[in-house]
Amino acid sequence: MEILVLGGTQFIGLRLVELLVRQSHRVTVLNRGVSPATLPESVSRLTGDRFEPESIAVALRGRKFDVVMDISAQAPVEIQPVLEALAGNFGQYVLCGTVGYYTPGDIAPIREDHPVDESAPKILSEKLLMSAAADDGFTATVLRAPVVYGPHNSILNREAAFFARLSRGRPIILADDGMALLHSVHVDDLAAAFLLVAGNDLAAGQIYNVCDSAAYTHRGYAATIAEAMGLPLQPVFIADSKLMDEAATLVPGIFPFGTVDICVYNDEKIRWGLGWRSAYALLEGMVMTYQWWLDQGGDKAECDYSAEDALLARLNS
Repeated sequence: MEILVLGGTQFIGLRLVELLVRQSHRVTVLNRGVSPATLPESVSRLTGDRFEPESIAVALRGRKFDVVMDISAQAPVEIQPVLEALAGNFGQYVLCGTVGYYTPGDIAPIREDHPVDESAPKILSEKLLMSAAADDGFTATVLRAPVVYGPHNSILNREAAFFARLSRGRPIILADDGMALLHSVHVDDLAAAFLLVAGNDLAAGQIYNVCDSAAYTHRGYAATIAEAMGLPLQPVFIADSKLMDEAATLVPGIFPFGTVDICVYNDEKIRWGLGWRSAYALLEGMVMTYQWWLDQGGDKAECDYSAEDALLARLNS
């Protein structure tokens, strides 16, 4: 298939492009051209800024694609220029969504029909896409992902921060008793879901949660990373809500997944409807990601833990 990837040079997009090329698809990447990346030689590269619609129109003029895979759009204003530039010249639009806009409720795991924050830019983007698909003769699919981890993750306070602390024998600070629940997915499993829905009539007009087979407590998540590294976990718990707020102020990002939220999602729709399965359980995924981190020299990077040391001293006083 002829596939356009919007994004394509960082984390999810980069792994997706690599997978598509391995599967012999013809891939074109469109982005602003500001993020350096080494892409397979067969990949065509276009430059355009979604906030400058004319640049998108110029970049896509005369081009046709079977599938558009949008990794980076947040708001409708970023999608509309692509729809206009490719009007009538593509068959399917697949958007990378998020589980982050489901509203609080009394049932877990959360299914795709759970209420969402209707004002959130990502949700407005989903609605624009589904409406445009109904009017303009293409199909639309949304993949809602939870916390994504794996090689090339550019969010520094995620797994790389755990690797860095544990490799230096530092404790891991957890909110409350560490029993809040967290759901994740390996980046390659998410990329595989994109490949699965591409050109798939069953996916037309559908929204899917895409997540690992199991959720973990924050404590279990940290313990699994420590196990993947072959190192002990030294947890430090902050149970007082006021202290949690002070910790988050003193060390921004110290609670990368929040504090007490229960984040668990139901992925039966894509598993039973399309046959998707995650290839990585969390332990195997973290073993693979940790090796990538070591190969990139992550263990040699300098880190400043002075604020965190001040926090630990306060907790021990």
